[in-house]
Amino acid sequence: MPYYRIQLAQKLLSEGVPLQDCAEQVGYQSLAAFTRAFQRVTQKNPSQFM
Repeated sequence: MPYYRIQLAQKLLSEGVPLQDCAEQVGYQSLAAFTRAFQRVTQKNPSQFM
C-alpha cells in the first residue's frame, strides 16, 4: 500500500503539486510522516525528487 501512495505522490509532485497538498491527497496526516515514507520507498526526500 505505501508503494502505491508514493507512486501517486511522485506523479503529483512531477505535475507541480505542492508538498503539503500532495501529502494530503495521498492520505498522510502530516508532512513529516509523508516525508519519512517517501524516503523509505525512494531513498530520496520529496524536495530532492522535485
